[in-house]
Amino acid sequence: GQVLARRRMGLGRWLWRNKRTVAGVTVVAAGAYSAYRLWKRGRSLEQLLLESLLGAGPAAGERRNSGRWHNDERLRQHYEVTQRECEAVLERQLSALRAQLHSELDTQAVRRRMRAEGTELDDSAAWGELKVLGFARAVGAIYALVLLNMRLRVHLNIVARHYVAEVMRSAAAADGMAPRGDAEAAPLPAEPALSKAAKLRFLSVDSLCQSGFAPLFSAARAAAHRHVLHLPLDLRLDASDLSSVLLSIRDDMEGVPGGPEPPVHTFLLTALQAAPGVDETHAALVAEAEAVYSSEPFHSALSDLLDAAFQSLDGRMAQVFEAAGAGGGAAGDARTAGAADGGQSSGDNCMAVALLTAFLIKIPTWALPDAPQGRTAGG
Repeated sequence: GQVLARRRMGLGRWLWRNKRTVAGVTVVAAGAYSAYRLWKRGRSLEQLLLESLLGAGPAAGERRNSGRWHNDERLRQHYEVTQRECEAVLERQLSALRAQLHSELDTQAVRRRMRAEGTELDDSAAWGELKVLGFARAVGAIYALVLLNMRLRVHLNIVARHYVAEVMRSAAAADGMAPRGDAEAAPLPAEPALSKAAKLRFLSVDSLCQSGFAPLFSAARAAAHRHVLHLPLDLRLDASDLSSVLLSIRDDMEGVPGGPEPPVHTFLLTALQAAPGVDETHAALVAEAEAVYSSEPFHSALSDLLDAAFQSLDGRMAQVFEAAGAGGGAAGDARTAGAADGGQSSGDNCMAVALLTAFLIKIPTWALPDAPQGRTAGG
């Protein structure tokens, strides 16, 4: 099924090939089409998102019978074009995002230091640092991919909604009436046209992909340090053990009931508020995005997409355990074994933390490929 499909391809590829699935749990992608149809009635974006996620709105046949089919089809086409643009921008930015992660969570520098100090075979503090970095890189790549995807869809769909509003206002003014088939709709609201500078600033993700994820990667490193540093290098984990460790890191990053504000769920809002403004129309766009990032539908959709992405990571690591020669034995007795066999054996499904770290370090290359086709090797 879907889980097996995700195991056989990179996470980036899976997101592109399952665009409808991803859009279904991406908050503005789920709500944008309803927003296109209903913005004339003065409803807030948050209300529209909630209604869309709950499945509200007339069915296709009802729209045809009501006489609004022409406008609905036109809006649907524009909505679909916007989603394709989201996917294209995501694809173009992944290499920069991966480079930022490699710079912020740099394992090569640690390895060079270990070679220079002659500690490559020692259970040293440097190995502990590598262990933490391996887990941080794995979870950091997942968070960066999902948050960039959400960021692109939220902002592109907001700008697209304004574009459609401008087109419909112009058409209505030319006809001297409401858009065809929507005579019962409320008058078109008078909104200032977005300036080019406002749209460019609001849509740009260059700064985010070059250096903007640094606070998130730092938080991932701190969470990994709390949950991974104490694990002995020769401790043998199975896939379930690994998943439990990742879940502990996720609790720190995504929050638990009654806990402090989680860095993942506040990241996009914080980044948005830190960016400099341009003009009044840019401020209006920012206010719309703030309403989305503060809404319950957004946090629910983000959690859903993160669950799907981490399931993909679990599937990928299950492949790693199998490829490393894991058999079908139990993990219990294997925990007391050493790492002399390289962290694997033909009689269990466990790997030593030292070997597992080496695979986790390479996860960003899988999760953040250069393109949907022909990913490069390495990490």
